[in-house]
Amino acid sequence: SSGINAEYGGPAFSKTVLQLHDFSYLSDNNRVIHSSSLNFCHLSFKLEVHTSGLASNPTVYGKYISVYIIMTQPKTILPENSDYDFCAEVVAVNQYGNKHANKKSMFLLKIGSNHPTTVLVPEFVLKLDSLVQCGYVKDEIDCLVLRFSMRPISYQTLSKIQEDYIELLEANPPKPKRTLRPPEQKAESGSVEEPGQGSSILSRALQTIHQLPFSIPLT
Repeated sequence: SSGINAEYGGPAFSKTVLQLHDFSYLSDNNRVIHSSSLNFCHLSFKLEVHTSGLASNPTVYGKYISVYIIMTQPKTILPENSDYDFCAEVVAVNQYGNKHANKKSMFLLKIGSNHPTTVLVPEFVLKLDSLVQCGYVKDEIDCLVLRFSMRPISYQTLSKIQEDYIELLEANPPKPKRTLRPPEQKAESGSVEEPGQGSSILSRALQTIHQLPFSIPLT
């Protein structure tokens, strides 16, 4: 989305919602779930959730969920020494209304050729054994809801992203699409008339006439 976000004084946030249904099953089996993409010209981001913690980190594995923001394109498409500042927000939605607060992490991150493509969401600690108690997962629903939002930090950053995208398109123009030949026009009988078919029919008719046992005057 675009426009002015009055609360933060910059481009509006692009947002998506990730619903992790059957969360108890997902956490027991340590599944990795991705949100839908947030796109900014040639930049695209997803939320990546390890439902029982990052397996390679024994401090969190089996105790917490691990949440990352990942850039989904290869860094090779980025201009050399590119540097973009983004504001990101991840919210665990409390499902018991206004009596309990959402868990929120809002932070700045740098995107570019000299920065990592995977960023751990800071200060977003959700313990697996307290998700129900804290209201982030309802027993009867068994669903964890995460809201993921991002935006360039300023209109100047957004303009730089757009300029780099135009340069990228000019350097690598898209290939023209192949056009399909229109289908042959069908005759009224439903058959397809091939080129020269009319003359072939006339020739076969004349041959049939000459093979008849009696002669037919042709004039």
